[in-house]
Amino acid sequence: MTSEIATAPAPADLYGPDSMLRRLSHEARWGLAVARATVLEAAHPQIGAALIDNSTFVAHPWRRLRNTVLSAQRLVDADERVRRREAARLGRMHARIAGTDAEGRPYSALDPGARAWVVATLFESTVTMYRLGGRSLDVASLGRLYAEFRLFLALMEGGEGGEGGLPPTLREFWRYYDLMVEERLENTEAAALILHRLFAQVPAPPVLRDRPAVWAAGRALAAPLATTVTVGSLPASLRERLGLAEIPGARTLTHAAYLSTDLASRLLPDAWTRLETVMAMFD
Repeated sequence: MTSEIATAPAPADLYGPDSMLRRLSHEARWGLAVARATVLEAAHPQIGAALIDNSTFVAHPWRRLRNTVLSAQRLVDADERVRRREAARLGRMHARIAGTDAEGRPYSALDPGARAWVVATLFESTVTMYRLGGRSLDVASLGRLYAEFRLFLALMEGGEGGEGGLPPTLREFWRYYDLMVEERLENTEAAALILHRLFAQVPAPPVLRDRPAVWAAGRALAAPLATTVTVGSLPASLRERLGLAEIPGARTLTHAAYLSTDLASRLLPDAWTRLETVMAMFD
């Protein structure tokens, strides 16, 4: 199990052709990981409060998911100017996000712990994506991917070097992650909103924009399935804390969704499985 692996970070290159994260950020299947990570982020009390008070995700949750993907792509872009502009944009945006939650606890988007958790959820959800897709990462690939995510966090914080604020080894990371899930995450309003609205508010693709009734009917069927897949991939203890009942067949559906997207990424033409292509259909 990954929690038993202690691997020294591998050299990370986010901008070269061999970058794992750069490649993943353009693959449609990574959308499953990002959607799952968004729920884990929102269950963090500081992040959840910031989302409720300062983000447009309440009204447009799909837009926030898309913006997360676009931001990740810019931060690993081969052009240094694109990376610096995105890091500066994030810095300006996050500097304005601060306040107190309903219980009087302060929050800030510049809090190092909260920012580390955002990247931690993306890394762990990516690892889960591989596992549920039937292709778990080997030790070397896991270490390399983790090193890239640590560098990614440093880029989010405005630096081109360093390793970010995540634990230095994978063994320490899994202890940190388990502790966060078991002791830090809460049943926040933001997590509930994401689960209930993210897929229920997906905008119609261009071919169906003049047929809203058809799209509404199709979305009414597909949205609960997509939500079930996301919920089914969450840690069991977190599902219980969020009050999410076990749905018969959810595990099978979740595995089928991850397996099918992994298979599609290998068999279909690249142009069909690029994340920006899929997201643009619902822009």
